[in-house]
Amino acid sequence: MFNRLSKRIVLIFLIVVWVCTILMGLFAYRWSKQTYVSQYSGMSFNYFQSSNNRLTQFLHYTEETFKLIASHPSIVEAMSEPYFSLDASQLLSSLVFDSNLNVTEVKLYSASGFVYSFAKNLNTQPFELFKAAENVQAFLEDNDRKYIWTSRHQVSFNDSTEHNVFSYMLKLEENNDLLGLLVVDFEFQELYRFFVTANPLFNENKLLFVPSNSSFLNVENNLLSLLTDDEINRILHTSEVQTITTTNEKILLQSEIADSGAKIVILIPLREAIKLSSPKWILISFIMIYCICTFYIAILLRNSIIQPLNRLYGRINAWKK
Repeated sequence: MFNRLSKRIVLIFLIVVWVCTILMGLFAYRWSKQTYVSQYSGMSFNYFQSSNNRLTQFLHYTEETFKLIASHPSIVEAMSEPYFSLDASQLLSSLVFDSNLNVTEVKLYSASGFVYSFAKNLNTQPFELFKAAENVQAFLEDNDRKYIWTSRHQVSFNDSTEHNVFSYMLKLEENNDLLGLLVVDFEFQELYRFFVTANPLFNENKLLFVPSNSSFLNVENNLLSLLTDDEINRILHTSEVQTITTTNEKILLQSEIADSGAKIVILIPLREAIKLSSPKWILISFIMIYCICTFYIAILLRNSIIQPLNRLYGRINAWKK
Protein backbone atom coordinates (compact mmCIF):
# COMPACT_ATOMS: atom_id res chain seq x y z
CA MET A 1 0.00 0.00 0.00
CA PHE A 2 1.08 3.60 -0.67
CA ASN A 3 3.93 2.43 -2.94
CA ARG A 4 3.23 5.11 -5.54
CA LEU A 5 3.09 7.84 -2.87
CA SER A 6 6.31 6.48 -1.37
CA LYS A 7 8.17 6.76 -4.68
CA ARG A 8 6.79 10.25 -5.34
CA ILE A 9 7.94 11.52 -1.95
CA VAL A 10 11.48 10.24 -2.53
CA LEU A 11 11.60 11.46 -6.15
CA ILE A 12 10.25 14.97 -5.46
CA PHE A 13 12.50 15.43 -2.44
CA LEU A 14 15.62 14.29 -4.31
CA ILE A 15 14.86 16.39 -7.42
CA VAL A 16 14.31 19.57 -5.39
CA VAL A 17 17.34 19.06 -3.15
CA TRP A 18 19.72 17.87 -5.89
CA VAL A 19 18.77 20.64 -8.33
CA CYS A 20 19.23 23.28 -5.62
CA THR A 21 22.52 21.68 -4.57
CA ILE A 22 23.90 21.59 -8.12
CA LEU A 23 22.87 25.20 -8.79
CA MET A 24 24.43 26.34 -5.52
CA GLY A 25 27.55 24.32 -6.35
CA LEU A 26 27.87 25.95 -9.77
CA PHE A 27 27.41 29.39 -8.23
CA ALA A 28 29.97 28.60 -5.52
CA TYR A 29 32.45 27.34 -8.13
CA ARG A 30 32.11 30.45 -10.29
CA TRP A 31 32.38 32.71 -7.25
CA SER A 32 35.43 30.87 -5.85
CA LYS A 33 37.08 30.88 -9.29
CA GLN A 34 36.54 34.62 -9.75
CA THR A 35 37.81 35.26 -6.22
CA TYR A 36 40.89 33.13 -6.83
CA VAL A 37 41.60 34.79 -10.20
CA SER A 38 41.33 38.19 -8.51
CA GLN A 39 43.75 37.15 -5.74
CA TYR A 40 46.08 35.50 -8.25
CA SER A 41 46.08 38.67 -10.35
CA GLY A 42 47.27 40.61 -7.31
CA MET A 43 49.98 38.02 -6.64
CA SER A 44 51.06 38.15 -10.29
CA PHE A 45 51.28 41.95 -10.26
CA ASN A 46 53.37 41.90 -7.06
CA TYR A 47 55.64 39.20 -8.50
CA PHE A 48 56.10 41.12 -11.75
CA GLN A 49 56.71 44.42 -9.97
CA SER A 50 59.28 42.92 -7.58
CA SER A 51 61.06 41.26 -10.54
CA ASN A 52 60.99 44.55 -12.40
CA ASN A 53 62.42 46.33 -9.34
CA ARG A 54 65.31 43.84 -9.20
CA LEU A 55 65.99 44.47 -12.89
CA THR A 56 65.95 48.23 -12.28
CA GLN A 57 68.43 47.86 -9.39
CA PHE A 58 70.69 45.78 -11.62
CA LEU A 59 70.61 48.43 -14.35
CA HIS A 60 71.40 51.17 -11.82
CA TYR A 61 74.32 49.11 -10.52
CA THR A 62 75.52 48.65 -14.10
CA GLU A 63 75.33 52.41 -14.70
CA GLU A 64 77.37 53.27 -11.62
CA THR A 65 79.92 50.52 -12.31
CA PHE A 66 80.65 51.66 -15.84
CA LYS A 67 80.64 55.34 -14.90
CA LEU A 68 83.48 54.47 -12.51
CA ILE A 69 85.27 52.49 -15.22
CA ALA A 70 84.87 55.33 -17.73
CA SER A 71 86.19 57.87 -15.21
CA HIS A 72 89.40 55.94 -14.55
CA PRO A 73 92.31 58.36 -15.23
CA SER A 74 94.06 55.96 -17.61
CA ILE A 75 90.88 55.45 -19.61
CA VAL A 76 90.22 59.20 -19.83
CA GLU A 77 93.80 59.82 -20.89
CA ALA A 78 93.64 57.13 -23.61
CA MET A 79 90.50 58.71 -25.07
CA SER A 80 92.32 61.95 -25.82
CA GLU A 81 95.52 60.37 -27.17
CA PRO A 82 96.10 60.27 -30.97
CA TYR A 83 97.34 56.67 -30.75
CA PHE A 84 96.01 53.32 -29.56
CA SER A 85 96.92 52.55 -25.94
CA LEU A 86 97.52 48.86 -25.25
CA ASP A 87 97.61 49.56 -21.51
CA ALA A 88 94.16 51.15 -21.66
CA SER A 89 92.85 48.15 -23.59
CA GLN A 90 94.17 45.71 -21.01
CA LEU A 91 92.89 47.90 -18.18
CA LEU A 92 89.40 47.99 -19.70
CA SER A 93 89.32 44.20 -19.99
CA SER A 94 90.51 43.81 -16.41
CA LEU A 95 87.98 46.26 -14.98
CA VAL A 96 85.08 44.70 -16.89
CA PHE A 97 86.11 41.20 -15.87
CA ASP A 98 86.35 42.24 -12.21
CA SER A 99 82.86 43.79 -12.32
CA ASN A 100 81.32 40.27 -12.50
CA LEU A 101 78.63 41.54 -14.88
CA ASN A 102 77.52 39.11 -17.55
CA VAL A 103 77.94 41.52 -20.46
CA THR A 104 78.10 40.46 -24.09
CA GLU A 105 80.45 43.25 -25.15
CA VAL A 106 81.92 46.51 -23.88
CA LYS A 107 83.22 49.02 -26.42
CA LEU A 108 85.05 52.30 -26.00
CA TYR A 109 85.07 54.45 -29.13
CA SER A 110 87.64 57.24 -28.86
CA ALA A 111 87.38 60.60 -30.62
CA SER A 112 90.56 59.64 -32.48
CA GLY A 113 88.76 56.71 -34.08
CA PHE A 114 90.22 53.87 -32.03
CA VAL A 115 88.14 51.08 -30.54
CA TYR A 116 88.82 49.48 -27.17
CA SER A 117 86.75 46.36 -26.74
CA PHE A 118 85.97 43.59 -24.28
CA ALA A 119 83.84 41.00 -26.08
CA LYS A 120 82.80 37.34 -25.81
CA ASN A 121 83.04 37.13 -29.58
CA LEU A 122 85.18 39.16 -31.93
CA ASN A 123 82.51 41.04 -33.85
CA THR A 124 83.08 44.64 -32.74
CA GLN A 125 81.64 47.14 -35.19
CA PRO A 126 83.69 50.09 -36.41
CA PHE A 127 82.40 53.42 -35.15
CA GLU A 128 81.13 54.56 -38.55
CA LEU A 129 78.91 51.51 -38.82
CA PHE A 130 77.87 51.69 -35.17
CA LYS A 131 76.73 55.32 -35.20
CA ALA A 132 74.71 54.81 -38.38
CA ALA A 133 71.85 53.47 -36.25
CA GLU A 134 69.07 56.02 -35.85
CA ASN A 135 68.89 55.87 -32.05
CA VAL A 136 72.69 56.18 -31.72
CA GLN A 137 72.74 59.22 -34.01
CA ALA A 138 69.93 60.85 -32.03
CA PHE A 139 71.81 60.27 -28.77
CA LEU A 140 75.09 61.72 -30.09
CA GLU A 141 73.30 64.81 -31.39
CA ASP A 142 71.43 65.39 -28.11
CA ASN A 143 73.69 67.60 -25.98
CA ASP A 144 71.42 67.30 -22.93
CA ARG A 145 71.62 63.53 -22.57
CA LYS A 146 74.82 62.06 -21.15
CA TYR A 147 73.73 58.42 -21.18
CA ILE A 148 70.86 56.23 -22.37
CA TRP A 149 69.56 52.69 -22.24
CA THR A 150 68.32 51.49 -25.61
CA SER A 151 67.69 48.37 -27.67
CA ARG A 152 69.66 48.05 -30.88
CA HIS A 153 69.37 45.90 -33.97
CA GLN A 154 73.01 45.04 -34.63
CA VAL A 155 74.71 43.50 -37.65
CA SER A 156 77.84 41.52 -36.87
CA PHE A 157 80.83 43.03 -38.65
CA ASN A 158 82.51 39.65 -39.14
CA ASP A 159 79.78 37.31 -40.38
CA SER A 160 76.94 39.76 -41.23
CA THR A 161 74.50 37.97 -38.90
CA GLU A 162 71.79 40.07 -37.28
CA HIS A 163 70.84 40.09 -33.62
CA ASN A 164 69.26 42.38 -31.04
CA VAL A 165 71.01 43.71 -27.96
CA PHE A 166 70.09 45.93 -25.02
CA SER A 167 72.72 48.62 -24.58
CA TYR A 168 73.92 51.22 -22.11
CA MET A 169 75.68 54.16 -23.83
CA LEU A 170 77.67 56.81 -21.96
CA LYS A 171 79.36 59.89 -23.39
CA LEU A 172 82.88 60.58 -22.18
CA GLU A 173 83.34 64.35 -22.14
CA GLU A 174 85.87 66.93 -21.04
CA ASN A 175 84.92 70.62 -20.99
CA ASN A 176 81.82 69.75 -23.05
CA ASP A 177 84.02 68.17 -25.74
CA LEU A 178 83.25 64.55 -26.67
CA LEU A 179 86.26 62.34 -25.90
CA GLY A 180 84.61 59.04 -26.63
CA LEU A 181 81.60 56.80 -26.27
CA LEU A 182 81.21 53.84 -23.93
CA VAL A 183 78.81 51.09 -25.08
CA VAL A 184 77.80 48.13 -22.89
CA ASP A 185 75.76 45.38 -24.58
CA PHE A 186 73.58 42.75 -22.90
CA GLU A 187 71.74 39.82 -24.42
CA PHE A 188 68.02 39.92 -23.66
CA GLN A 189 68.23 36.60 -21.82
CA GLU A 190 70.33 38.39 -19.19
CA LEU A 191 67.29 40.59 -18.46
CA TYR A 192 64.86 37.68 -18.42
CA ARG A 193 66.64 35.94 -15.54
CA PHE A 194 65.20 38.50 -13.11
CA PHE A 195 61.72 37.15 -13.86
CA VAL A 196 62.57 33.49 -13.24
CA THR A 197 60.90 32.03 -10.15
CA ALA A 198 60.64 28.64 -8.45
CA ASN A 199 56.98 29.27 -7.58
CA PRO A 200 54.95 26.51 -9.33
CA LEU A 201 52.10 28.99 -9.91
CA PHE A 202 54.34 30.80 -12.41
CA ASN A 203 56.00 27.81 -14.11
CA GLU A 204 54.32 28.45 -17.45
CA ASN A 205 55.12 32.16 -17.72
CA LYS A 206 56.07 33.42 -21.16
CA LEU A 207 58.28 36.47 -21.70
CA LEU A 208 58.25 38.87 -24.60
CA PHE A 209 60.65 41.71 -25.34
CA VAL A 210 59.43 44.75 -27.26
CA PRO A 211 62.42 46.74 -28.59
CA SER A 212 62.50 50.53 -28.70
CA ASN A 213 61.45 50.54 -32.34
CA SER A 214 58.16 48.81 -31.34
CA SER A 215 58.81 45.68 -33.38
CA PHE A 216 58.42 42.44 -31.48
CA LEU A 217 61.31 40.20 -30.57
CA ASN A 218 59.87 36.89 -29.39
CA VAL A 219 62.13 34.43 -27.59
CA GLU A 220 59.37 31.83 -27.38
CA ASN A 221 57.71 30.58 -30.54
CA ASN A 222 54.06 31.40 -31.24
CA LEU A 223 53.69 33.72 -28.26
CA LEU A 224 52.31 36.51 -30.42
CA SER A 225 49.51 34.21 -31.57
CA LEU A 226 48.26 34.19 -27.96
CA LEU A 227 47.72 37.97 -28.00
CA THR A 228 44.79 39.85 -29.46
CA ASP A 229 45.21 42.93 -31.66
CA ASP A 230 43.85 45.09 -28.83
CA GLU A 231 46.41 43.68 -26.38
CA ILE A 232 49.28 44.30 -28.80
CA ASN A 233 48.08 47.86 -29.38
CA ARG A 234 47.89 48.54 -25.62
CA ILE A 235 51.40 47.15 -25.11
CA LEU A 236 52.81 49.49 -27.76
CA HIS A 237 51.13 52.57 -26.29
CA THR A 238 51.62 52.02 -22.54
CA SER A 239 54.84 52.72 -20.66
CA GLU A 240 54.31 52.25 -16.90
CA VAL A 241 53.95 48.94 -15.06
CA GLN A 242 50.40 47.96 -15.92
CA THR A 243 48.02 45.05 -16.18
CA ILE A 244 47.14 44.91 -19.87
CA THR A 245 44.44 42.31 -19.49
CA THR A 246 43.07 39.68 -17.11
CA THR A 247 40.78 36.98 -18.49
CA ASN A 248 39.86 33.45 -17.48
CA GLU A 249 42.79 32.27 -19.60
CA LYS A 250 45.70 34.63 -18.94
CA ILE A 251 47.13 37.67 -17.20
CA LEU A 252 49.23 40.04 -19.31
CA LEU A 253 51.62 42.53 -17.66
CA GLN A 254 54.17 44.92 -19.13
CA SER A 255 56.73 47.50 -18.05
CA GLU A 256 59.18 49.84 -19.78
CA ILE A 257 62.87 49.18 -19.10
CA ALA A 258 64.86 52.14 -17.74
CA ASP A 259 63.14 54.82 -19.88
CA SER A 260 64.55 53.12 -22.97
CA GLY A 261 61.29 52.71 -24.85
CA ALA A 262 61.91 48.96 -24.77
CA LYS A 263 59.48 46.85 -22.75
CA ILE A 264 59.29 43.54 -20.94
CA VAL A 265 55.94 41.79 -21.34
CA ILE A 266 54.96 38.71 -19.34
CA LEU A 267 52.06 36.39 -20.12
CA ILE A 268 50.89 34.31 -17.13
CA PRO A 269 48.48 31.47 -18.05
CA LEU A 270 45.77 30.84 -15.46
CA ARG A 271 45.36 27.17 -16.34
CA GLU A 272 48.11 25.91 -14.01
CA ALA A 273 47.07 28.22 -11.18
CA ILE A 274 43.42 27.12 -11.31
CA LYS A 275 44.52 23.48 -11.53
CA LEU A 276 46.61 23.86 -8.37
CA SER A 277 43.81 25.62 -6.52
CA SER A 278 41.45 22.64 -7.20
CA PRO A 279 38.11 24.34 -6.36
CA LYS A 280 36.28 22.24 -8.95
CA TRP A 281 37.23 18.86 -7.48
CA ILE A 282 36.54 19.99 -3.94
CA LEU A 283 33.04 21.12 -4.92
CA ILE A 284 32.34 17.96 -6.95
CA SER A 285 33.39 15.80 -4.00
CA PHE A 286 31.21 17.84 -1.64
CA ILE A 287 28.17 17.61 -3.97
CA MET A 288 28.55 13.82 -4.36
CA ILE A 289 28.76 13.30 -0.60
CA TYR A 290 25.82 15.64 -0.05
CA CYS A 291 23.70 13.83 -2.67
CA ILE A 292 24.37 10.46 -0.99
CA CYS A 293 23.41 11.93 2.37
CA THR A 294 20.20 13.45 0.97
CA PHE A 295 19.25 10.10 -0.55
CA TYR A 296 19.52 8.53 2.90
CA ILE A 297 17.51 11.44 4.37
CA ALA A 298 14.84 10.91 1.65
CA ILE A 299 14.48 7.25 2.70
CA LEU A 300 14.08 8.29 6.34
CA LEU A 301 11.53 10.96 5.33
CA ARG A 302 9.56 8.43 3.29
CA ASN A 303 9.54 5.97 6.16
CA SER A 304 8.45 8.65 8.64
CA ILE A 305 5.43 9.40 6.43
CA ILE A 306 4.52 6.01 4.92
CA GLN A 307 4.91 3.81 8.01
CA PRO A 308 2.34 5.79 10.12
CA LEU A 309 -0.04 5.73 7.14
CA ASN A 310 0.36 1.95 6.82
CA ARG A 311 -0.36 1.49 10.53
CA LEU A 312 -3.38 3.81 10.31
CA TYR A 313 -4.68 1.96 7.26
CA GLY A 314 -4.25 -1.35 9.03
CA ARG A 315 -6.22 -0.15 12.07
CA ILE A 316 -9.04 1.17 9.85
CA ASN A 317 -9.31 -2.21 8.11
CA ALA A 318 -9.29 -3.99 11.46
CA TRP A 319 -12.04 -1.72 12.79
CA LYS A 320 -14.21 -2.37 9.69
CA LYS A 321 -13.93 -6.07 10.20
